[in-house]
Amino acid sequence: MKILKHLYLFIILIFLSLLFISNPSESTYLSRVSEDYAQFHHNKEITMKILEQIGQSNRTTYLLFSTYDYQFGNVRVFYVGVANSIYYLGSKTKKQDRKPIKVVSVPDNTPKAA
Repeated sequence: MKILKHLYLFIILIFLSLLFISNPSESTYLSRVSEDYAQFHHNKEITMKILEQIGQSNRTTYLLFSTYDYQFGNVRVFYVGVANSIYYLGSKTKKQDRKPIKVVSVPDNTPKAA
């Protein structure tokens, strides 16, 4: 009975270790963003190198999984990674701030005819 208990504990520790080791890297996330972009925008491909240059990425690593978000312009996409798999969580679009146009009257400085 005691051996069985230790075996279960050993199996759980191995499983948790595998999850920790198989946590996706940031380059794996960028690859997924690139693939998703190509699927969404047909006939357009964007490389990981370009993604690194034009956008901002943030990977947060937890013990057994990680979260990732990538922002380009006013679009932000979210992913979660566990066991070397990446799952799309959704996207968010920022509304563009449209400031009202302020019209300033300019005084007319032309000389008036007498």
